[in-house]
Amino acid sequence: MHFRASLHFFIFDIVFRLTDYCYPFMSESSENIKHIHNLDVEIISEADDEVREHLKKMILGTPGKLQYRSLYIEEKFPHIGYCRFLLLKKSGYLLGTVCLANRKTSFKKEEHSSWYIRYFHIRAPLRSSTQKTFKRKAQPDQRSNIFLEAVDMYFRQPEMLLNEPDRSTKSLIYAVIERENYRSANFAEQLGIKACRSFKTFFFSRFRPKYDGHVNKLVQDSKSCMADLISEFYNDHILFTSQNLFYNNNYFVYTIEDEIVAGVQSNPEAWEIQYKPGLSGWFIRNVLTRIPFISNVLNLKNFRFSALEGIYFKEGFDHLLIPLIESVCSSQKTHFAISWLDSDSHVLKSLQKTGKKGFLARLISVDEADIRIKFINWNSNEIEEFTSKPAYLSCFDMM
Repeated sequence: MHFRASLHFFIFDIVFRLTDYCYPFMSESSENIKHIHNLDVEIISEADDEVREHLKKMILGTPGKLQYRSLYIEEKFPHIGYCRFLLLKKSGYLLGTVCLANRKTSFKKEEHSSWYIRYFHIRAPLRSSTQKTFKRKAQPDQRSNIFLEAVDMYFRQPEMLLNEPDRSTKSLIYAVIERENYRSANFAEQLGIKACRSFKTFFFSRFRPKYDGHVNKLVQDSKSCMADLISEFYNDHILFTSQNLFYNNNYFVYTIEDEIVAGVQSNPEAWEIQYKPGLSGWFIRNVLTRIPFISNVLNLKNFRFSALEGIYFKEGFDHLLIPLIESVCSSQKTHFAISWLDSDSHVLKSLQKTGKKGFLARLISVDEADIRIKFINWNSNEIEEFTSKPAYLSCFDMM
């Protein structure tokens, strides 16, 4: 099972289920860019009220596996940064959205123009929800080919989404897709978005998290220095972004004799769990949530946790990560912490070797998922070196 907002590329497939195809063109204005009978495709630069209400109802996850709804999604809209929302409407009624968020990522001090794909959401009943449908690998059909032709120009030149595009820019498109989301994986593969890295989800739980007196929030005057430390720490990671590293001033540090030896950004999050399959899901729903003490900790209607990124530790101090995370949970009054980490990241290995992630966290199995990337204006040697390194994943962008 894997906690992740799945990337549903088939939003566009719906267009071609309902109507014929008309080739789109790019516009700098927030207006209709394509009209097909009673269907319209629009591009806007930020989420309006209609989009916000649409996404607040979004069910995340893969059908047949864990599914949930984010309760804090609206708070993040002002912090997405430069982005473009592609809207699908029928007779003026919003059916679907996808957001392409521009990120300045870095690897070995070199910055790259990157586009992260997020907020894919289509309204029911157009979206199939049967497990059988999603367990069967989707095969390319005529609609897929039409879709690929329609969006190909943007996936070949994502810089066209900028106000002043430069087609010679070295850029990339990246997304995270669960391996059992066959339709999304199939679309991504045909669009040239290849599986390059894998990641795992680290879960941490405490019934009574304890606060360590060495832990405090990072003060404003130290942010620049801390940003340099984190950037150097992830110098050998691809896709590193500091855009929301100090989001809402929630970076915590472990200090010994006025020296920062460990740190982590922690975003309070909450999910409404819609469905959790398997024996562990049955056990949680029918046993644990009916035990008075545990039900206060494990509330499926309001599953609160701390989402972690920017994890840092000085060499030889990785053993302090657990007391640091536990202190964060205590401070934010949560019982769970979650972080998404490359399968080969030294940070994941440091966390795993402690073996102290907690009882409830051990009930959750961890599957690998794919980090998929498409490279624009990169040569083969650059791609080979890039994809051989672990990736950085921002918890802000993961939901």
